[in-house]
Amino acid sequence: MRFQQYFHIRIVIFLLVGLLFNESLSSQNADSLFISKIYKVALSDSSSYKMLKYLVTQMPGRLCGSAASISACRWTELKMQELGADTVYTQEIKVRNWKRGPKEVAEMKLSGNSKYSFEVCSFGMSKSTPDDGLKCSVIEVDGIESLNALPDDSVKDRIVFYNKKMNPENYTSFMSYGEIAVFRSKGVTDAAKKGAKAIIARSSSFSIDSFPHTGVMRYSEGIDSIPALSICTRDAERLSALHKKFPEKKLFLKTSCITYPDTVSYNVIGEIKGSEFPDQYIVVGGHIDCWDNSEGAHDDGAGCIQSIELIRLFRELNYKPRHTIRIVMFMDEEVAQRGGKKYAELSAARNEVHIAAIESDRGAATPFGFSGDMPDSCFSSLSAMVKLLNPWGIWLSYKGGSGVDISPLKPQGVPLMAIVPDSQKYFDYHHCANDRIEKISQREMQLGSASIAALVYLIDKYKWTLK
Repeated sequence: MRFQQYFHIRIVIFLLVGLLFNESLSSQNADSLFISKIYKVALSDSSSYKMLKYLVTQMPGRLCGSAASISACRWTELKMQELGADTVYTQEIKVRNWKRGPKEVAEMKLSGNSKYSFEVCSFGMSKSTPDDGLKCSVIEVDGIESLNALPDDSVKDRIVFYNKKMNPENYTSFMSYGEIAVFRSKGVTDAAKKGAKAIIARSSSFSIDSFPHTGVMRYSEGIDSIPALSICTRDAERLSALHKKFPEKKLFLKTSCITYPDTVSYNVIGEIKGSEFPDQYIVVGGHIDCWDNSEGAHDDGAGCIQSIELIRLFRELNYKPRHTIRIVMFMDEEVAQRGGKKYAELSAARNEVHIAAIESDRGAATPFGFSGDMPDSCFSSLSAMVKLLNPWGIWLSYKGGSGVDISPLKPQGVPLMAIVPDSQKYFDYHHCANDRIEKISQREMQLGSASIAALVYLIDKYKWTLK
């Protein structure tokens, strides 16, 4: 009798396990089929690329505080309405209002009337030179440590030229970028402390080209501010060679930057209402602003359009999410990140529940996967979701940073993610006039759009239970 009971129990357990396994397998097959539909619909349509082309060519230079940035807010608001978002609205914010002025001048007179002109641009938020410019001797260094090793009197009244190349030995290009970007903050402060009249820094690019790269700079309180400029990599090489050959020659700089009082701008938000949990949110977004010297195609027009594309994909596939999907066009990522901060502030004040946030702000090259800033339990689920995307080239999941605009949500316990594309060419375009629509591959961008949509689908279906 006992044997029969034991045998029957074993049979029941075996059947239950089999049923559960079959149910899991059936669910994963259904997921794979739907994910395939997402990619096929994304890859067979060019409408989002056309949207991006219109955004970046008709509204270039979308720096916060500019007329172009306000036009972009209105345009994305209209587009999300046209694509079928259930609700579209704005969040008002105050942003800084800096204007570059006429094209910057950098010249070195060689002999007689001959002179050499360099392609330069001011870093964002830089102060200007005197109205008639400034003309100073140059001191070249390869970094802040080299500068600080020099006596103050060898730096005083000179232009500090930071000529440090991006490190080609890092596979992840963002690591090399961080080593250069420091010149826009500590590099300016340390040069000013030593009495320098200005700094000029080699652009953050592996390429040798004619595009100076800008980016926000920050002065330290209590330190006299000085003009700060970027020089293209081609002319960094030439300035270095000329300085070595003619160390007594002076460099003339003239800039006309002005910082105006803060002005009003907006985050733009579109929602697809959740059918079961309308008060729980999955956020997907990019930043609508870009630098004034750029179309902002990779940074971050593409990220915005990839986010908006969710609306079209889910509507076309007749997918009704369980949770509310929020598409956010963040404002002011490039300068003071007030859009992301405002969104998180209002979210906290309303006690909103976010189950996930995904940012696209690393360019529109071929996507590899997603980084996750989240607890281990969520990350194991993210890794399982990425496995379901393997057939579409999404293989990477790692614990790491997410994005500047969604990071203020971290204190609220929100799992944060960023789509991770191939970054090898990203700094050929970043913050410069080379960031144009012609540098975007429609197919690569759509692979990113589909990957984000597929991940949102899986999070919406499983939350963080898929292992």
